[in-house]
Amino acid sequence: MTTSTADRVLRRHTSRPTTQFFSSSSDSPSEAGVSLRISVRPGDGPDVVELAGEVDLATAPLLRSTIRRLLTDGRNHITVDLDGVTFLDSAALSVLINATSDVSQAGGTLHVKHHPRCLLLLKITGETHRVNVTGSPPQS
Repeated sequence: MTTSTADRVLRRHTSRPTTQFFSSSSDSPSEAGVSLRISVRPGDGPDVVELAGEVDLATAPLLRSTIRRLLTDGRNHITVDLDGVTFLDSAALSVLINATSDVSQAGGTLHVKHHPRCLLLLKITGETHRVNVTGSPPQS
């Protein structure tokens, strides 16, 4: 799925309680090759972006596009839930750091639900001060 396809899917589903995106060669979640699923749960509080699968060089742009779309729609309080993440690399870390800055500039907050892989990557790179890591996502 290309970024433009993800944008179209998000626009089409913004009124629904949960929006799902699939990263693969097609838009079908049943196709082999799906490596990241992104679900957005809007609420009265922060929007919760739930990830499942691998966040890497190939799939990180989908996460970036999802967060940018939320900001474009005026949703600037975001929690990224990494509970379903099985792999996280430096591309994912870069997206989270840049998204934290983008959301802050939009007057909001971005929190990352505590995840051992993410926390380890932040510690190794010395970037723990740049991403807000929480124990659990705020309730919406």
